[in-house]
Amino acid sequence: DVEKLLYLIQFVLHVAQKELYTMAIFKILFYIDFTAFKMTTLSITGWPYARLPYGPVPNEYKDVLRAGEDNEYFSSHPDANEVGELFGLPESFDQKTLHPFFDEGSQKIIKMVVSTLKDKTPGELRDLTHREKAWIETPPAALIDYSWANELILF
Repeated sequence: DVEKLLYLIQFVLHVAQKELYTMAIFKILFYIDFTAFKMTTLSITGWPYARLPYGPVPNEYKDVLRAGEDNEYFSSHPDANEVGELFGLPESFDQKTLHPFFDEGSQKIIKMVVSTLKDKTPGELRDLTHREKAWIETPPAALIDYSWANELILF
C-alpha cells in the first residue's frame, strides 16, 4: 500500500520535527518496519526493502518519493551545500490524517525508532544498517527477508 508508506514518511517527519535526508528517511523506515515485525510479527507497511550499497531502501523508492511529492505528502529541496536532498512536511500537513493508518502500538514503535535515529547523520545510519545481518546476509540488489528482523541489533 503506497499510501500507507507515504503516510509513514509524513509521520516520521512529524515526529522528527525537522527535515531529514533521503537516506535517513529510508533507514528509519527500514528500522520501523523491521522492529515492528520483530515485536509483533507484522511490519507496519508490509513494504519490501532492497539491499543497496548504502543500506536498505524501500523497493521502488524513486516512484514512492515522486508520488509523495506529486501528491503533497512532503516536499524536498537540496541542502545548503547541495550534498543531498532534504525532505519536510508541507504547510498543509494535518496530523489528524495519520491516525486511521497507525494504531497506538504502531505509533509507539514509530516514535521509539524516530526518536532514537532522527539526529544521526546519513553516514551513521548507513553504518548501523551495515552491521545488521539483514543487510550482511542478503545478496546485493535482492529483497531483504523480514525473517531477519529477529536478528536486529539496534532494537
